[in-house]
Amino acid sequence: MKFYSTIFLIFGIFIFQNCEPSKEPLSAQDIRLVQNLEEENQKVHDFLMKTEDGMPSVKGLLSSVYSLESSQNAYVAGKAKKMKEDLQAIERKDKEKDYLKFSGFSLNLFELVRDANLPNVYKFYCPMNKKFWVARKKGVQNPYSPEMRTCGDLIIE
Repeated sequence: MKFYSTIFLIFGIFIFQNCEPSKEPLSAQDIRLVQNLEEENQKVHDFLMKTEDGMPSVKGLLSSVYSLESSQNAYVAGKAKKMKEDLQAIERKDKEKDYLKFSGFSLNLFELVRDANLPNVYKFYCPMNKKFWVARKKGVQNPYSPEMRTCGDLIIE
C-alpha cells in the first residue's frame, strides 16, 4: 500500500510542476502589449541580421516584458516571467549562451503572438544551430549564423 501511495504522490508532484496556468483569452491590453513586444523583437532580429557581433542590448525587450508581467491573465504573466528570465541571462559576453537564451525567449514569445492572433509573424528553427527565432518575414533569415542566413525552417503550427 505504501508503494502505491508513494507512486501516486510522485505522479501528482510531476503533474503539478509541469502544469501552466490555464489559457484564458487575452485582453485587448494584453494584445497591445504583445504587439509592442513583437515590435521590439523585430528590432533585435533586424539588428542581428546586420552584424556578426552578437546580441544587442535587450532593454527594449525587457521593458515590454515587464509590462506583460503585470497582466491579470496568469498565463500571460507566467510567459512574461519565463521570457524575463531568459532575457536577464543575456550578458553580451558569450554569444552562444546569449543566442540560446534568446531562442528560449523566442519560443515563449511565439506562443503569445499566436494567442494574440498577430498576423504575419512566424516561428523558425535552425536544425544546425538548434535554435528558434520569431520574425515577420516568411522567408528564412537566420539571425544566429551569418554564414548560414538561409538555413532554417518555417515552423507551421
